[in-house]
Order: sequence, then structure tokens, then C-alpha cells
Amino acid sequence: MRVIKFEQIDVFIVSQRSGPVSIYFLQGAPSDPIAALYEPVPSIVNGDRCEQHEFPYQLSLQVDDFFDGWRHTCGAVLINPSIILTAAHCVNGAATDYRIVAGAHIRNRVDVTGVEEVIPVSSIIQHEDFIQDGSVGFPNDIALLNLSSPITIDAATKAVVPLPPNNQTTFAGQRCIITGWGDTSAGDGTAADILKKATLPILSPEECTSFWAQANADLHICIYDETGRQGSCQGDSGGPMSCDLNGQNVVAGITSWGVVGCIGMPSVYVRTATYLQWICTNSNNAVAGCSA
Repeated sequence: MRVIKFEQIDVFIVSQRSGPVSIYFLQGAPSDPIAALYEPVPSIVNGDRCEQHEFPYQLSLQVDDFFDGWRHTCGAVLINPSIILTAAHCVNGAATDYRIVAGAHIRNRVDVTGVEEVIPVSSIIQHEDFIQDGSVGFPNDIALLNLSSPITIDAATKAVVPLPPNNQTTFAGQRCIITGWGDTSAGDGTAADILKKATLPILSPEECTSFWAQANADLHICIYDETGRQGSCQGDSGGPMSCDLNGQNVVAGITSWGVVGCIGMPSVYVRTATYLQWICTNSNNAVAGCSA
């Protein structure tokens, strides 16, 4: 396994069914010139623009960059006014290095919609069994962020989204929606200014693991565009995969990792239903679906 360090990205050279392939976290922006050799990734590639506040639970996780100040680094999901769900690999620093922007529509802007809220992160809970190793599929890539003050919930612009209640539904064959501010064309490094979306089919657990030997059917969920046009990319990590479950919109997955170039292979997401008990335990049952 080869590891190449970027600013906030690790590229892992691993194997899948057609031979060696580079995989990476769908996060951040590479700063090293060597990044160009591996076509480090965008966001929702070839996605459509979202309407303003179309996904009121989509948040921007920002990091305090020494050179650039506050900038978008990952997506995040509003599951409680004071508790945020994201990917574990998105939050490797101290809590004071991060803040959440709620009600955002344009990346890195907090003065566009008139309802944006900027709230510091007060503490980070990474999954204790998260392994930052591509050869085993980055298992348990999930984290909770506690905020210093609650987000104002108003349904239209900032709303809590539920999680699936159990793992009985695989969502296989269903078309679900992925959203994010990542790059818009594979490999060009240009992030989306406006929040983007794409609607793509979910693979069965068997299909997912046949593409990716590193994927775990219990921990991961895969989405794949067979036309090779759309997928998640850099800057999308930690953001939601939204699916319909009995007429209710739920976040079935959290963006985790995929192939360099962002398209041509399935994007891999954390299967949120697997972690419901972990989320409940670490939120003191403060999330919808938890038993008090």
C-alpha cells in the first residue's frame, strides 16, 4: 500500500476487481503539486444546482486555515439543533479549528441568504474504532460534533433530518440524492460555489463489495452511475446521501471515500443505520430514533 500525503487528503493505492486503483477521502483541497499526478477530486461531479434551502439539513463544515482563514472542508448533517453528523476523517484537528455554517447556499459565504448561522464546534467525538487505512476501507468513518450553541430550527431553511431506524433496509436499487459543494468536473480541482445534487442508484451490498474488496456490507453503502458522469468528489465528505423510506426522507449514508477522479467506480458512504446505537449513546439519546 502506498500513501501520499496531501494537505487534508490521503491517497491509498489498493486493489479492486479490475486491478490496482487509487482511492481517497472525498475531502478538502490538495496543496501539494504531486496531487496533480493523481487527479485529486471535485464535489458532486456533473451535478445539478440545488434550489436555495432545498436540503435544509446540509451544513458546511469549515476549518480555520492558517493562510486562507475559514474555508469549506467537508459537508455535515443536522441531526439535532446542537449535534452534527459528519465523517471522522474530516475532523483530525482540535474542536477550536472548526465551525459549522447552517442555512448556507454558496460555499464560503455567510452573508447570502440572510439566514446563515455560524456556530463554533465545542467538542468532537470520532468513532473510537475508526481506521484511516484504505486497505481495509476506512471503517467507522463517522463522527459527532457538539456545537457551542444550538442552530435555530425553522423547517424551511434549517431542519433536522432523521436517520434510518435499523439495518433492515439496504436501499438497493433505490435512487437516492447526494449533495455537496465539491468539485464539479472530475479532476479539475474547481469546487462548486452553489450547492449541487445528483440522483443516483444504490448498489446492493453484494454489488458494492464486488466492486470494492475493501468495502464492508454492514458498514458501507455504495452509489454508482454506470454512465460514468456523476458521483461524489473532493469537498463532499461528511455530507448526506438522502433516501426515501416509507415516504420519509432519511439520511442513509455519509460521504466517505471513492476512486481518484471521482467517477467510473462507486462512491462509498458510511451506512448510518449501522451506527444508530453509537450515535444514540454518544448523544445521550438526543437524536430522533433514540430511546430516552
